[in-house]
Amino acid sequence: KTMKKRFLCLALVLVMLVGIIPFSAVTAFAAGGDGLTEATAKVVTNYAEFESAMEDSSIVYVKIDSNIDSAIQKSGSGIDAGAMVAGKKVLIVNATAEFYGYTGAKTIDCLLYVQDGDDLTIKGDGTLRFEPNSNAGFNSVVRIEGGTVTVSGNVTIEGYTGAENYANAITNRGGNLNLLKGTYKGTLRVDSSNTNNFAVVDLQGGNTVINNIAVSATVSHDGVNESKASAMRITTGVNSVVIQGGTFEKVNNYSIAVDSSKVIADYVYSGIKMYDA
Repeated sequence: KTMKKRFLCLALVLVMLVGIIPFSAVTAFAAGGDGLTEATAKVVTNYAEFESAMEDSSIVYVKIDSNIDSAIQKSGSGIDAGAMVAGKKVLIVNATAEFYGYTGAKTIDCLLYVQDGDDLTIKGDGTLRFEPNSNAGFNSVVRIEGGTVTVSGNVTIEGYTGAENYANAITNRGGNLNLLKGTYKGTLRVDSSNTNNFAVVDLQGGNTVINNIAVSATVSHDGVNESKASAMRITTGVNSVVIQGGTFEKVNNYSIAVDSSKVIADYVYSGIKMYDA
């Protein structure tokens, strides 16, 4: 009888303990963490979870730990982003995550859209890949209109397409971009006259600091303007670009294309390597 009473008491205590645990905490644990610290990062396994986590301002740390091959399917017409980054985000990529625009659905201009007030860090040793479904937009893995983006670690950011299209890694149009490490890849499979001069890393505005990165492109088209493709492009709209090191694979005529009266020496500090593809 004594043992029975002890067992019943213990069972009652356990029931009471479970009862006082907040339901939100149980839900967060089941979903792979609350995303408030790196140790409790929100783990995502498909596009729906990825979009939800990146657009939730209460989640800071988002992690990809297993391979993802997932479609971005948004109904309606016009151009949209795969995910609108909300606030401060640290995206940890430790596997190969490929997101692609669904044929016949809304045009997906980029995987991640960053604007004023956002602060996105991408790190890890995996690959973040985006395949667009149209040639009507920027077709970037990351499109920066404001805010701050920092990439570190051995992560690979790749714009890819197997169709007659184009896709680049990063377009900076007005934010602060820090490429401290990583590999950046892009694909051009259409006459680059349609792309306003294709570049894997396209700097059209804002401020950019480049340290130890590797940039390369895949080009497979015989268009007359194909020679304008480059690993990186710097246009007259930028505020500042500081290149402290990196390797830029030459695409036809250019490793780095510089607009206007500027020359590459205006941006290069040390450690840069440019070579033929």
